[in-house]
Amino acid sequence: MLPNPSFPLLKLPLVVLRRICANWIPIDLLLLSNVSKRTMMRVRSVIPRTRFKLKVLFWMNSRAFVLDGTEEHVIEIQFEQRNRIDWEDDKFFWNFIFEDISIRNIIWMFDHMCYVLNTEIHRLSMSADQCSGNVLRILSWLNHRQKSTDDVAIDFNTKEDIADIISLCKNMNIKESLDIANFSKSHIRKKAKSKI
Repeated sequence: MLPNPSFPLLKLPLVVLRRICANWIPIDLLLLSNVSKRTMMRVRSVIPRTRFKLKVLFWMNSRAFVLDGTEEHVIEIQFEQRNRIDWEDDKFFWNFIFEDISIRNIIWMFDHMCYVLNTEIHRLSMSADQCSGNVLRILSWLNHRQKSTDDVAIDFNTKEDIADIISLCKNMNIKESLDIANFSKSHIRKKAKSKI
């Protein structure tokens, strides 16, 4: 038996560590970065800036989609919520609203992922109804954390203050598309009854 069975991963030459990290998936890199601050900084330093693309969702089941070349990895984001509900029940889906602490935790997690994976957020998608009262906060956070983003998609069913959202989106540098969709009952087309 060896006196010290630990492996000196951080003491490896940078080129070797870069090759090792190239074989790990994003969740492995995130887990390794939680060991210590030094480990997190070392892992970040060997990840090329163009390796990952990040798509974040502010929906009831918040998640991040990390694109690594042609592979897409899904990372579920856990958050605190006092009013826990049954995630699978459709009737609760339409009544769910994030609490401030939940938004704060999700933003922190997305910031942490961007830092460790050495990337920016390329796409943001959110449900304005579920983020009620925090839409402007989320858009401001994205606007201040990076110079530009590729896509922003905002869906809502109720009357949200759309003027504030549009004015803030005008100040953002959105490269490809801004998609603001209203799915309220007054905007959904009714199916015509067909007679055979």
